[in-house]
Amino acid sequence: NESKMLAQAQLDAKEAELDKVRKLYDDAMREKKDLEDDADTCKRRMVAAKTLIDGLGGEKIRWTEQSKEFKAQIERLAGDVLMATGFLSYCGPFNQEYRQLLLRNWQRENKSR
Repeated sequence: NESKMLAQAQLDAKEAELDKVRKLYDDAMREKKDLEDDADTCKRRMVAAKTLIDGLGGEKIRWTEQSKEFKAQIERLAGDVLMATGFLSYCGPFNQEYRQLLLRNWQRENKSR
């Protein structure tokens, strides 16, 4: 009877130890899964960020070119407005047919300069 009680006590101790080890294992597996989930989330974010950066890189080129074009338009704006208003003021009294003839001649003259 005493050996049976001793065996039961050893069994209980080993089962308690096994429970502790199982809990440690379960905690480690849970932490592993959390880390894997975090790594997957990080990878997805990295892919999204790379896609965004690549897309913005193309936009940078377009924005730079468009900025140069805007600068050139701004530099020409006052002269363009002056030429247009001068032409309209000069052509106002003439009929449509003669204005179109003047416009074609004026455009040809501007292109040659």
